[in-house]
Amino acid sequence: MLRSLGQLVLVDFGAAREMTETYVAHLGASGITTISSAGYTPPEQEQGLAVPQSDFYALGRTIVYLLTAKAPSDPSIYDSRANAFNWRQFAPQVSPALADLIDDMIASRAVDRPQTTDELLRRLAAVRQSSTVIPAESPPEPEQPAWPETTLNNDDHRGTVIQPDVSSLKFRPSIGLVGGIGAAILAVAALGGIITWGPMLPESGTSTEEPRIPAEVPTERVSQLKTLPGHTGSIQALVLLADGETLISGSADTTLRMWNWVLGAQTRLLEGHTGFVNALAVTPDQRQMISGGADRRIIFWDLNAQVETQVIEDAHDSTINAIAISPDGQYFASADASGVIKLWDTATAKLRRSLEGHGSSVNDLVFTHDSRTLASAGQSLRLWSVNGDDVQVLYETEGSFINGIAISSDNQRLISVGADKMIRLWNLSNGDLYKAIQGHESYINDVIISRDGQTFLTAGADKTVRVWDTDSLQLQRQLVGFDSDIYRFIVRFSQGQIFTVGGEDNTIKIWLRPEGN
Repeated sequence: MLRSLGQLVLVDFGAAREMTETYVAHLGASGITTISSAGYTPPEQEQGLAVPQSDFYALGRTIVYLLTAKAPSDPSIYDSRANAFNWRQFAPQVSPALADLIDDMIASRAVDRPQTTDELLRRLAAVRQSSTVIPAESPPEPEQPAWPETTLNNDDHRGTVIQPDVSSLKFRPSIGLVGGIGAAILAVAALGGIITWGPMLPESGTSTEEPRIPAEVPTERVSQLKTLPGHTGSIQALVLLADGETLISGSADTTLRMWNWVLGAQTRLLEGHTGFVNALAVTPDQRQMISGGADRRIIFWDLNAQVETQVIEDAHDSTINAIAISPDGQYFASADASGVIKLWDTATAKLRRSLEGHGSSVNDLVFTHDSRTLASAGQSLRLWSVNGDDVQVLYETEGSFINGIAISSDNQRLISVGADKMIRLWNLSNGDLYKAIQGHESYINDVIISRDGQTFLTAGADKTVRVWDTDSLQLQRQLVGFDSDIYRFIVRFSQGQIFTVGGEDNTIKIWLRPEGN
């Protein structure tokens, strides 16, 4: 399933059914674990007693299907009399080490499977280091297996961030075993060559170029200054206050945390949400913060007292993904996973109006610096008049997602980046797209424009930050040395400090450029 930000999520369509009262009554006290898909459900779960290792079994069987294009019940792959699963001959491109791991994942007894995600990740890492991908030259069968039919239809720093690896597909872990599942899918993509992703081509008439890193473009390696651990779930949102020392993070663990990053210490734990915290925004006077997330609540926080002051219950009908506050502080906007944007009065927390038109998840919101226009990004890029009914659609993607947008301080330029690896520059005075370029080797997740507007920075799943000239869209330098994909980032230009979130370890990391600023 394709989610907001272009993420791929592994789901069991056999379990995606209407939960009627009759069906729930049929389950009785046995629990939801009795939902099963033949061939993918481990023996213990068929008995209604799932264990953590049950997910490894289901994932292993899914990987086999992806590698062989054969259903678990296919007699050419499953020997029912011997209860043997003979799949390797149909996937000759898979190394023996990876095949051994997959067989262990689908062992009949849970005790014979990897016991923890850490163990699975270690074994995957060992496979990737020791194995080489063997080209599939000529399978032993006279015909290639056909894919089964399917029933599915063929400013100095950024003030707010929003939210949720396959190498070129950004995968945000959320709960339990998902991080291990994401890593396993990464192994399939890297070693089996099954999962692929192609870049979105821009509209005709625009200038498109491949990412080029000429020899004369400096490549700098950043050094890590600090790591801030504490969250137990992926970090979805990050804000740096004007004092340059206070960070605030929101996480899938339902908490917000305040940090003094200079001291490397957490200073406050803020609790109030009951679901993922996906979005944070701070008022221009730095006195108030607004947060939102999966519980559909909008919570106001007093940053001086560091306490919750007001809650808007059921602010949206679906998960809140983004929040932005206008530069004049009068309004704030929130957007959800269904594509609805709401414009609110900051002082009274009263809803002014709803803005509809996206039709699918909105990933980012940014006000122009004169507070007159709101830009929103998802599967389309739109400009909304704050005090009127005008809306302008700048761009409609063809199934991809725009992950981040930024507006220059003179309100002349808008830059959008997304899952198609593209950077697009827009003229806000007339809404024209005047240049587009493929900017990274993988998903681009975030973009920041310098205060003077002369340069902008992009970051993404390829573990790099790239610095561009705004007028020419020429790459000026590339920053490397980051140890994971970069989901969102903050830059202190004058100090040369870069704050990042991403990867699997649920931490905030602070990096320094070699020459400082």
